[in-house]
Amino acid sequence: MFTRQNITGIKRMFLLGVLALAGFSPGESSAEPPGPQENVVLATKLYADMQSIATAVDIYHKQYKVIPSSTAELLSGAFLKSVPAMGKELGGGEYSIQKGYANMDGQGREDDTIYSGENVPEAVCVEFNKRYAQVPLNEGTIFDYRAAGNKYPGEVYGRQMKVYAIKWESDRNVCEVNWVLEYK
Repeated sequence: MFTRQNITGIKRMFLLGVLALAGFSPGESSAEPPGPQENVVLATKLYADMQSIATAVDIYHKQYKVIPSSTAELLSGAFLKSVPAMGKELGGGEYSIQKGYANMDGQGREDDTIYSGENVPEAVCVEFNKRYAQVPLNEGTIFDYRAAGNKYPGEVYGRQMKVYAIKWESDRNVCEVNWVLEYK
């Protein structure tokens, strides 16, 4: 019988196989910016990493009836074996849980997210949204917070917007990925 942890392990093994076939190793740095195929691999890694954290958060939430305050809580409770490393190719940030990150749907309360840090290369974010964001962001755009009148996708398009890349200003060539854990 497959458990959620087994399925997460299988997904992780699949991703590592894809990374190996693509000749990519997380944490490697390159003098050249990533090419189109590397952007796909990096976007896939971002999603798989954040999915593993989201799965651990779900299990934690079912047990304790609250969202954990940090990835450290997931680690100490053995809900997560390790926090995946982002590496320089993904902006060198780190994945974190942000309780009360922002009022992401415009309905008055601050919502909880998994956050990638805001230095993910723009081309990776475009690939991320193509594969994992909801319509209309899956058409190959990055949500531009400033151009949207300082609003989040949940405010503009609705609460179905849970996983997406966003940038703060039009002229920035980096972005972040937000995974809304729970709209309040």
